[in-house]
Amino acid sequence: MSSQETAPPEQPVLREMRWWDIDPVLALERELFPDDAWSRGMFWSELAHARGPEATHRYVAAYTGDRLVGYAGLATAGGTGDVQTIAVARDQWGSGLGSRLLTDLLEHATAFDCTEVMLEVRVDNTRAQALYARFGFEPIGFRRGYYQPGNVDALVMRLSDPSVNPAARDHLDAKIEAARLSGRTVTVWLLDGTTTGYLAAVLAVLLLFGVVYEALPTAKWGRTLGKKLFGLRVQDIEEHDVPAFGAALRRWLVYSVSGLLVVGVAGVLWCLFDRPWRQCWHDKAARTFVAR
Repeated sequence: MSSQETAPPEQPVLREMRWWDIDPVLALERELFPDDAWSRGMFWSELAHARGPEATHRYVAAYTGDRLVGYAGLATAGGTGDVQTIAVARDQWGSGLGSRLLTDLLEHATAFDCTEVMLEVRVDNTRAQALYARFGFEPIGFRRGYYQPGNVDALVMRLSDPSVNPAARDHLDAKIEAARLSGRTVTVWLLDGTTTGYLAAVLAVLLLFGVVYEALPTAKWGRTLGKKLFGLRVQDIEEHDVPAFGAALRRWLVYSVSGLLVVGVAGVLWCLFDRPWRQCWHDKAARTFVAR
C-alpha cells in the first residue's frame, strides 16, 4: 500500500496594507473581534499616517493567494511604538504568521527610531501573551475595563529594545511549525543557511569592534582608552614594548571568546595567582603583560 505525502501549506505573503485592503480587513476584523471591531473610518485614519516622508505608522497585510489571512498595525510617536492591532485568521493559528507580522512591526519600529514598543492585550488572551513574551515583551501593568462592551481588562506590555532583530527566532519558529504540520518526524537544525548568516554578521561586528577598540590601540600605544584612564599599559613580555598587532589581536580574541564561553572570569582571576608576571589567560596567549 502506497502513501501520499501532504504538500506543505502555502506561506502567506506580507505586504504593505493599502486602502483597497480595508474591505477584507473589516470582514476579518468583525469575525475575530465582533464585540469591539474597528470601524472603516478608524482604518482609513490609520492608513493616512502610513505613507509618505512624514509617515509614523506601519500597517501590513498577509495574503494567501487572493485571501486576506492576517494584518497588523503599528503607530509611533516620540520614540515610542504602539502595536495597535494584530489579527490572524483562525485557520492560520499556530502557523507562525503572528510571529511574522510582529517581526515586521518591530523592524519598522526600529526604522522609526523607537526605543521602546508598547501594547495592550486582553488578560484572557493567553495565546497572544505567549507570542509577545517570546519577543521579549514584559508586563508592566493593567488597564481596567479597557475592552468594551465586555468590560475586559487589558494587560499592558513593553519591549524595551525593538532593535534586537527577532528575524532568526521567527525563522526557527516557522521551521518548527512547518515540521509540525508535515506530520513527520523532522530534525530542525538551529544552524542553517539563514541563522548562520545572522551569526556571521554578529561575529563580524564583534571582530570589527575588537580590532578598532582593542587591537589597533594596543599595538600602537600599548593601551586602550580604559587602560589610559587607569594608567596601565600592555607590553610584550620579551621586548617590554608595545606588542605587535598579531599579538594584540590574539590577546583580544582569547579574552572575548573565553568571555562568551563564560570562563573569562576564571581567565581574568588567574592573574591573582600567576607568578611572576600576573598574566591573565589572554596575556599568556599573546605573551604580554599589563604594567603601570
